[in-house]
Amino acid sequence: MIVICGWCKRYLGTKEPADRVLVSHDICPVCAARLCWKESPILIVSPKRRDLVPVLEELLRGSPRIQITLDRRRGSRRERAQPAPERRRTDRRRGAVLMLA
Repeated sequence: MIVICGWCKRYLGTKEPADRVLVSHDICPVCAARLCWKESPILIVSPKRRDLVPVLEELLRGSPRIQITLDRRRGSRRERAQPAPERRRTDRRRGAVLMLA
C-alpha cells in the first residue's frame, strides 16, 4: 500500500499489505504543523524572481494556503534617501575653555 499526504500529495512511504497496489492517504508532519497556524503566512517574491512563483506555489501547496505575492516596490528607500541637513548652527559643547591648574 502506498501512502501519500492527503493535503500536499507528498509520498510518505509504504505500509502492509504490500502484495497489492493500493493508495492510502495520511497527513505529513509539515501539513500537520500547518493546521495549527492561526493565520496564513505571506511569501513576498522579488520581481527579479517572477519565474519562480509557479514553482513555489507547487512546493508550498497545502492547507492552510501560503499566499505568494510579488514585491511591487520600485526601489530601496535607503538608496534614495538624502542625508538629513544639519540642523545645529553651532555646537553648544564648545564653550569657554576652563583650565584648572
